Amino acid sequence: MVDVSGDLAAAQRDVVVHRRCAAHPMRSQRLLLDHRRSVPKYSGHLRINQVPPDRHRISMPNPFTRRDFLSGTALLIGAGLTPRAQLRAAIEPATEPSATASAPVPAAALYYPPSLTGLRGSHPGSFETAHQVGREGRTFDISGLPVDEHVDLIVVGGGISGLAAAWFYREAYGPASRILILENHDDFGGHAKRNEFRVDGRLLLGYGGTESLQSPRTLFSKTVTHLMSELGVVTTRFDTAFDRTLYRSLKLSEGAYFDRESFGADKLVPGAPVVTGGDSDHDDAEPRPVELAIADFPMSADAKDQLVKLFKHPADYLAGKSKPAKIAYLRKTSYRDYLRHDAGLGDEALKYFDGGTKDLMAMGPDITPAWEALNSGYPGFAGLGLQDQVEAAFSEPYIYHFPDGNASIARLLVRA
Repeated sequence: MVDVSGDLAAAQRDVVVHRRCAAHPMRSQRLLLDHRRSVPKYSGHLRINQVPPDRHRISMPNPFTRRDFLSGTALLIGAGLTPRAQLRAAIEPATEPSATASAPVPAAALYYPPSLTGLRGSHPGSFETAHQVGREGRTFDISGLPVDEHVDLIVVGGGISGLAAAWFYREAYGPASRILILENHDDFGGHAKRNEFRVDGRLLLGYGGTESLQSPRTLFSKTVTHLMSELGVVTTRFDTAFDRTLYRSLKLSEGAYFDRESFGADKLVPGAPVVTGGDSDHDDAEPRPVELAIADFPMSADAKDQLVKLFKHPADYLAGKSKPAKIAYLRKTSYRDYLRHDAGLGDEALKYFDGGTKDLMAMGPDITPAWEALNSGYPGFAGLGLQDQVEAAFSEPYIYHFPDGNASIARLLVRA
């Protein structure tokens, strides 16, 4: 959670999100990026404007009606109405109407998804209409809707890809371009969401979805680098802005917690060897020798001995195979099977790795490919002689993220 000053939420309020009447459930929530005027009232048809002859033509039908659009695959994107209680954000006491208030709080002030709490995901109202169409075969009569709106581009989905598509279109065809973005959720950004909390008058930010700009030096193409530059994102600033010595400065160390159900005792061991891969900064204040930390594990002497050998004296567990053969084997073998069958860990020692991959990889070691574990910095591979084969992207530190994760990128795209 990060404390920020100022109204960093202004970017989201730059986009008007319209909720539609219950009589027309297919009138989905709409994000209209238009810097010339406010969003017009709902219209029945959309026509793609004629592209001037001196511009590159985009192969879209012209004219293109809303009926045609909704009758195709976009119909599955349309959202029903989200219940008002789900959409209404928490109101600070200072902003609630009072007897002395000169004007009521605008309805828009009540509607701010980042301040809603809970695991929301595809929240109620974002999927019901699509389920009706896809599962029940329901259709909606839109033949009587009026025609009073024209746009240059329709984008289905207001995630980072959709927002970036709109941004690149405006870059190619000018800021006067009018772009309609259809989104079935009550917030834009897709998986790049933010959470906001007001605590003692301070705004606290946290990422509610994707967190990191992965390996910008290695993985970013010229197109992505150009976009980041135009949005004002200078990734090299993270090298000094991200405090990589925080834990050490606070005299903190990483450790491992052993639960009674799995290991027979509830025990916290500080300085335990890290098995969380590249998601850890290895920033211990006072690193402990591996053998001393493992000596405190609630395990048998045999299991401890196996772990000490793995961490302190890693061998070439695939000796006799060429580098290409080793890589091919690791690609088709799970990390757990590699540790068991090749590194020689028994079931008791293997339990130490059970939760290690779930944070960074979002899956257990039983289904994490050993090659992915190697590239992500997990232990057990130092003796294989494959250091020169590790993908360069994984050598970059995991520091390239904003307080609200990639939600900042989504907001910068909307404000651009």
